[in-house]
Amino acid sequence: MVSIKGVDLAIFIKSEKINSENIFYFTKVETDHGVLVLAKRKKPVLFISSLEKKSKNKDIIVEHINKNNIFEHIKEHKPKSIGFVYSEISKSTFDFFKKKLPKVKFKNISDELAKLKRKKTSSEILKHKKAIAITEQILSKLYKNISSMTFEYEAFDFLRMEVLKHSLVESFKPIIASGKNSKNPHYYPSKTSKLQTGFCIIDFGIKFGGYCSDISRTIFLGTPTTQDKKYYESVRKEQERIETSTHAGTSKIKTSFKMIHALGHGLGLEVHEPPFVGVERLNKNDVIALEPARYDGLYGVRIEDDYLVTEKKLVRLSSSSRNLKRISFILKA
Repeated sequence: MVSIKGVDLAIFIKSEKINSENIFYFTKVETDHGVLVLAKRKKPVLFISSLEKKSKNKDIIVEHINKNNIFEHIKEHKPKSIGFVYSEISKSTFDFFKKKLPKVKFKNISDELAKLKRKKTSSEILKHKKAIAITEQILSKLYKNISSMTFEYEAFDFLRMEVLKHSLVESFKPIIASGKNSKNPHYYPSKTSKLQTGFCIIDFGIKFGGYCSDISRTIFLGTPTTQDKKYYESVRKEQERIETSTHAGTSKIKTSFKMIHALGHGLGLEVHEPPFVGVERLNKNDVIALEPARYDGLYGVRIEDDYLVTEKKLVRLSSSSRNLKRISFILKA
């Protein structure tokens, strides 16, 4: 059974205020409220609300929460040390545990947990691949429809509706940023912002089996100039250069143009996880998003793909073309 190094028990909590994926990571059980107790060489024990049905997962024990059974279970293990993810536990809850267990030492296990979650299994990688494939299918469908749209939010809503049709959820809120709006890396459309001619950044991802995709494509609405094409190609070629020279063990990565956000990030149950690409050392079986971008021209351009890190190279998991897609478009009055 999985356990966390350096502690006798690890405890994870999910509530309305703590939207953590850690319980799902260890149990593959979806729950709105729960307390998970991980002990060395023991089955995980998950305490859930009495309003929820017990899972039939044979690899874990599921119990309904009452006032005393969580602490009775903890005390049975006679732990000397217990680990929490400190960013996911309120001060009042932490103080309550310390009062109930005065002789126990508590430890922040954020770093240990991040290391454990980074190394993806073959099953996790397959789920990432499926999420990526569906994401690219939906993006392709948007390209075929966007010329008939007037407002950016129409494209935004189109993506969200397609996700619902697949009975899935988004990894994050999509970005549709056209024309001058493409210079804002974290732009979200308003109800009055129209699609503009020029570059249009589309940043989109979904979850499949809990695992995220994150893909950005920059298309051109209208007819690009020679300078527009050159600007776009500078980003595309930089992405190809980085992906062909990056592998497990790579740490610092320099870009040929100034980046105003991170070069990339890890993917998992959360859309932004360690490692921070370009700064931290990459490990074998990391799944990462690589997103070189420029925002120093008339428009912004970002190209983002998802990769598996191997010993000798990056394996691109997304497969849609990165050549500049030009879409006939007339700005609506």
